Amino acid sequence: MNSMILTIPGCGRRVYNSDIRDLPDYLYREYGLQKAYYWLDRRPDSPYIRIRLRLPGGKGGFGSNLRAQGNKMSARKRSGGNDACRDLSGRRLRTVNETRLIEEYLRREPEMERRREAEKKEKMMKDLEGTDKRTVFEDVTYIRTMQETVDSVESAVYAALASSSAESDSEGDLQDGKRSVLATNDEHCK
Repeated sequence: MNSMILTIPGCGRRVYNSDIRDLPDYLYREYGLQKAYYWLDRRPDSPYIRIRLRLPGGKGGFGSNLRAQGNKMSARKRSGGNDACRDLSGRRLRTVNETRLIEEYLRREPEMERRREAEKKEKMMKDLEGTDKRTVFEDVTYIRTMQETVDSVESAVYAALASSSAESDSEGDLQDGKRSVLATNDEHCK
């Protein structure tokens, strides 16, 4: 039963059935392959064993990262790298450019300040106009119905409180309406 099942390329060594147990050790000694980096595959209809290597890698995604990045890298403001150079008067170009930008900003600043003040003033006027506009609800029947409902609920609550306090108290007299009911209710809560 010593039929040949594998020839390892490069070394001319034939591996037999009796050597299959030693194959992982052999692959580690000769090629430095650890068990984590390969697996052995044997088809039932074939006497051969395949060594399948696990290749390092992942899902990729670098291309999708580049697509997501889009054209942002080239959209950055590219200076020619001349900022450290000097002009004929001996000043660095970087300081010349910064001075030009500051002068431009100072020239535009009063106009920007006027715009900000105008926007602030406009917003304040808009807020002041909004407080003058009040909606008046003029549905008299609805207001009357609401008031009657509130009064009936209020009287029902006071009647219930009065009857509960009359049962628990022997006095049972409500002299001051709401105040006495609330006072008796406070006594019950203690």
